[in-house]
Amino acid sequence: MTKDDLVPDQVTYTSIIHTRLQYGYLKKGREFYDEMLSKGLSPSVVTYTVLIHGHVAKGKLEWALIYFSNMQDKGILPNVITYNALVNGLCKERRIDEAYNFFAEMKEKGIIPRRNFGDLPDEEALIISFFLFEAGCIK
Repeated sequence: MTKDDLVPDQVTYTSIIHTRLQYGYLKKGREFYDEMLSKGLSPSVVTYTVLIHGHVAKGKLEWALIYFSNMQDKGILPNVITYNALVNGLCKERRIDEAYNFFAEMKEKGIIPRRNFGDLPDEEALIISFFLFEAGCIK
C-alpha cells in the first residue's frame, strides 16, 4: 500500500475501512483494520465508530458489538455517534432491552443524544421512541 515512500497512517486506514464498508466489502474492511493493527497503528474512536456503523448498516450487529467491546478493552471511549449506531442497530433487530441498556449507559456517562425536545419531562422516553421509529420498530 506504500508508494513513493508514503506510509499510510491511522486516518488513511480509517478512510479506506470506511469506503470498503460503505460499499459492502465487510471482510475487506476488517482486513484493513487487521493490517492497521499489524503496522502498530492505534485505532481511534472514529475508526471504531466507522467499523461499528458499517457493520450495523449491513445487518452484522454481532460484529459491531465485538468492535464496541474491543474499543472499550483498549480504553477508547465511545462517543454519541458510536452509541447512536449501536442503539439504532439494536432497535432494527428488535433487541429493545439491549438498546435501552446502551442508552442508559450513555446517560450514566453523561453522553446524551443531541435531540432538541425542549424541556419536556420525559425526554428519555422521546429519545428512545425516536430511535425505535427511525429503526422501523414503531410507526
